Amino acid sequence: MELVPNVVDNCSIDLHGAEAKCLADNIVGMIFESHFDAWEFYKDYAKISGFSARRATTRKDAVGNVKAQEFCCSRAGFRKSKISDVDRQRAPRAITRIGCKAKVVVMSTNSNQWRISFSHTEHNHPLCPTNMRPFLRSNRKVTCADIAEARAMKTAGIRTSQIMNLFQQQSGGFHNVGFIKKDLYNAIQTYVDAELCDGDVNALIAYFDCKKEQDNGFFIQYSLDESLRLHNLFWCDSTSRSDYTCFGDIIAFDTTYKANAYGRPLMPIVGVNHHHQTIVFGIAILADETADTFEWVLRAFLEAMFNKTPISVVTDGDRAMQRAIKTVFPLARHRICSWHLSRNAQANIGDKKFTAAFSRCMSAWWTTTEFDREWRSVVKHFNIEDHPWVVEKDQTQHLWAQAYLTGHFFGNVRSTQRCESMNAVLAIVLNSKKTYIDFVRAIENAIADMRIKELKEDFVSAQTTPYPTTKLTDLEGSASELYTRASFGIFQTELQNETLYRLMEPIVEIGQSRTFHLTKYRDPSKIYEVVLNVITENLMCSCRKFETVGIPCCHQLHVLKLQDYSNLPQSLILHRWTKNAKLSAPSFIDFNVSPELKQMSRFASLRSMSSRLCYVASQTDETFRSAKDEIVRLTAEFDETCTFMASSSHTENKRNVQDPRRKPVKRKQNHKNQVPSSSRKYHCSFCNMEGHNKNTCPRLKLQLPTNSYGQTSTFFEEDDMEIPVPLNLFGP
Repeated sequence: MELVPNVVDNCSIDLHGAEAKCLADNIVGMIFESHFDAWEFYKDYAKISGFSARRATTRKDAVGNVKAQEFCCSRAGFRKSKISDVDRQRAPRAITRIGCKAKVVVMSTNSNQWRISFSHTEHNHPLCPTNMRPFLRSNRKVTCADIAEARAMKTAGIRTSQIMNLFQQQSGGFHNVGFIKKDLYNAIQTYVDAELCDGDVNALIAYFDCKKEQDNGFFIQYSLDESLRLHNLFWCDSTSRSDYTCFGDIIAFDTTYKANAYGRPLMPIVGVNHHHQTIVFGIAILADETADTFEWVLRAFLEAMFNKTPISVVTDGDRAMQRAIKTVFPLARHRICSWHLSRNAQANIGDKKFTAAFSRCMSAWWTTTEFDREWRSVVKHFNIEDHPWVVEKDQTQHLWAQAYLTGHFFGNVRSTQRCESMNAVLAIVLNSKKTYIDFVRAIENAIADMRIKELKEDFVSAQTTPYPTTKLTDLEGSASELYTRASFGIFQTELQNETLYRLMEPIVEIGQSRTFHLTKYRDPSKIYEVVLNVITENLMCSCRKFETVGIPCCHQLHVLKLQDYSNLPQSLILHRWTKNAKLSAPSFIDFNVSPELKQMSRFASLRSMSSRLCYVASQTDETFRSAKDEIVRLTAEFDETCTFMASSSHTENKRNVQDPRRKPVKRKQNHKNQVPSSSRKYHCSFCNMEGHNKNTCPRLKLQLPTNSYGQTSTFFEEDDMEIPVPLNLFGP
């Protein structure tokens, strides 16, 4: 029904004086379907009049049904004198209650309707002008649509202040938003508190349970400590498990990122796909960085990956990690991150020239004999033979020197910087106040971005052809059809470098084998030996670069040119670098899309479709009213349906996993007016007496009157004020 003409449709009307009094006189006797409708009407009336409304006293019958409700100006009543100035850290809030008498009373009729029985319009304070009305409290509201949109943007890393600026731009100014920035902060925090009502960890486990329903291949495992608090956590989805079956020969992990509310280290276990991009196999959040914890995570990882062990492992050199790797992956070859080694060399020796020489020894493709000679020369030159760090590196050369790692497949992975790059992405959207659920969602966004980049590279490799750079068109063309663009770029470099080599001696043939001795242009001292099996077309080079990287070396390509090969033999094709590397992977369907993201996608689609309707309907008053009535009808219909569906689909989380202890937060000490805790006296906020608080105050208990039904009078709180319900405030 149309309650008051122009109250809702023309909210910008400015009523003052006689006009407002005339409108108020006309509302006495109005009928509403519920007291909620009456409350919405009074809020609209208060908005156009220039004051803020609030609910006041309520009268109930013997069975607890509301029979009468009073709505008044927010400045009605007075604040009780309960403010103490003793050791007060904050200044008292401004006084808002000044005894304003403006109010209306609605009463229930015999036909279950509500009628305005009394109205008082006089205010003892000036009313707000139009430009100040957006700050009126009763008319500020953050809708469910606003919260959903804000949550989606928060998940994407957008700050609340920036979200508020976007709302102002979309609505055409601050006055049209319907709430202020503080309301938006409070609404988002209320949503977070409701989501974490059972605890951060329980909310996270419930979130993972929802993931399991959508993704049959989702894997999660966690452990608890003696106090039933979360200790370690590991999870991965079906896509990660499928990727591991194709690219699980190399893994790398690091534990350097701890920006969460509990100070727990994050341990992403990553690998390299056929585009030489970082892919995530699993994520772990650790309680500590001990060998037992790493062993637990690696065993959980092994269980998730169908007990398939990796060939090579790259870490930052932590001793606890090394012990865990030897226990869980005894056959895997371990390599220490080259970036961490270079940083440690600079920190321990403190000479940039030594760091450069050390990095050269670490990455050069030498034989072990050449490495030993060069390494001893470097150490002797800088006179650091007895330095403890150098002595330690002498004993672990097999973990960091390329000369000792040559021949073992590492796929050109030399450092854990792939983990660091993921941490850098997380650092943009996370801080030390984030909970586990925020942490997991940010990680999922980072992983989703990685997968989008992989899909783009799949498109580029499938839909484009690289430009040839050599005259070996057949060999280069067949490789371009076989490899991904990134892998072909490495192959193309090796193909260009094969022109630097020449055959030094006649070919030696022994049975099925042909031996080629190659030497480099202007460097005849070093000889490379390539053995070709004529029957199996297997080529073995003394540099062993193919066994280490997986791409044919320039020496092998030179022999293929000498033997007039137009295609690469199968022995030189490593399937993991080809375009079809993932064809043999399990066909998991990726349902890894959160329900919130699906809902926001539908919301954005409907909003885009309705923008044209809103523009056309706003041209005339008739079309505006018609569109508005239809939108109100559909909103009420769908809101009732969605409420029923939400209540029927609600499931109770029966887990009782305790949150970890939060890390201590460093706070600035305020020494001003600071009183020692032993001598500080506490006062009751009601009577200002010492020795008790408000909950045990004897005066407060003695002043509680009872009504004629034997029920305790209702108290209403707003702005730290309590108003007991009188029995004679209602009009006729």
